[in-house]
Amino acid sequence: MKAVIYKEFLTIWKQLLLALLLLLCLCVYTYSDGKLAIMPLAFVWLPMITISAVFGADLVSQIDKYLAASPLEARTIVLGRYAFIWLMCLPGIFSVPAISWFAPQQSLPLPWYAQMSLIMLLAAGTSAVELPIIYKFDTQKASVAFMFIYVIAFNFLLPRILPPMVSWLQGQSQPEGLPFVPLSLAGLGLTLVLNFISYRLSVKIYNKNQY
Repeated sequence: MKAVIYKEFLTIWKQLLLALLLLLCLCVYTYSDGKLAIMPLAFVWLPMITISAVFGADLVSQIDKYLAASPLEARTIVLGRYAFIWLMCLPGIFSVPAISWFAPQQSLPLPWYAQMSLIMLLAAGTSAVELPIIYKFDTQKASVAFMFIYVIAFNFLLPRILPPMVSWLQGQSQPEGLPFVPLSLAGLGLTLVLNFISYRLSVKIYNKNQY
């Protein structure tokens, strides 16, 4: 599994470095504009971009033919890719306590653990839905379809849904309000269940594919 993770880093390190630099510039801009709270949502894009870059590079190099012929089992290959995607989720997840510590006045009016649970669900949960579909269908077709979905979701739906939701949650954050700890644990549990089901499906699909 470590070999697969290392291979993914070597494959897309240039694209990954560029994405991180762009996100760093966005951090500076949003901080100066007083909107640093949106940065965890921006980091949600990182695993999505990573998935497209990894599978795109693998399609060109036909690396799966060599991996299938290697002593590595299908579950190890697939698990390595899932682990790599989880690593790409970490910047978004840990950006929440970083913002709460560095600029608490710009943080969302939610407990930090609730924000981390939400970002984890958005980043790792979305990736869990995406990965089996990419394994099942052609990478390019799946990437085009997901691109349209992400553009609609992040540019049209979230800007209209998130602000009133945050305002409502802010009014619920009193002792008699929502139980944020159970909800956060539920979000974490849902993320883990989605990834477990996604992983099992991806292994089955990978075994059926003819490389």
